[in-house]
Amino acid sequence: AMTDATAAQVPDVNLEAAGEAAELVYTTRTGEAKVIRHGSSLDLISKSTNLLNDEFAETDPEKDFEKWNGLGARTYFLSVVEPSGVMGCTMRIQLDGDFSSAPSPWGYAPTDICTKRLVVDYVVTIEELQGKGYASFLLELVKRIAARYHANCYVLALEDSCVYWMSKGFELESGPIDRRLNLFPDTHLLKLPTNRPEDESVIPPPDEDGAEDEDEDGDGDEEDEEDEDEDGAGDEDE
Repeated sequence: AMTDATAAQVPDVNLEAAGEAAELVYTTRTGEAKVIRHGSSLDLISKSTNLLNDEFAETDPEKDFEKWNGLGARTYFLSVVEPSGVMGCTMRIQLDGDFSSAPSPWGYAPTDICTKRLVVDYVVTIEELQGKGYASFLLELVKRIAARYHANCYVLALEDSCVYWMSKGFELESGPIDRRLNLFPDTHLLKLPTNRPEDESVIPPPDEDGAEDEDEDGDGDEEDEEDEDEDGAGDEDE
């Protein structure tokens, strides 16, 4: 199904089942209609991953995917598709926890402890389309998804890009959940201030994966280039 949205109003997005994808249409401030594809269909994964690989030649998004898969997280994509069919912007998120049930109809969280986490780990806008606000709109969609599913929302970023993410409402996460979600030695975990306390049962003990992380130097390098692109995509959004 295809739904309509405007840039001024962030629509409700129901997460698609594994292997599925859906589309919504939103209208930019200049009156252009843009299609957003979201999900984890083979076609969407292939095209989005190709875009990430083109932008991040020195990193390996697929290797990162394997690390997330080892946690039991599910990879999900949101991508802006131009009328020409070109994928102009893509955001990769990780769904950590059980997102299989429908969003809660309540505006408040059913429990004090959070058992679901949504993590933004990649985003890129192709150079010729930066500054149009695509990445910022996808981020608002992601925040909306997290709120409707009562999931905590996080971002992984290098130190140099933390200021950008803080301008989007995130703050540094220094709690123990960092040991579960911060898979790379050179990234910081950021959170929304509205995040609830985490389920301590999913948090590994200190230094459990320290040796492994030492071996993975460079996995987080994509964030530096990523957030240069993010900055370009978001500057005109403010």
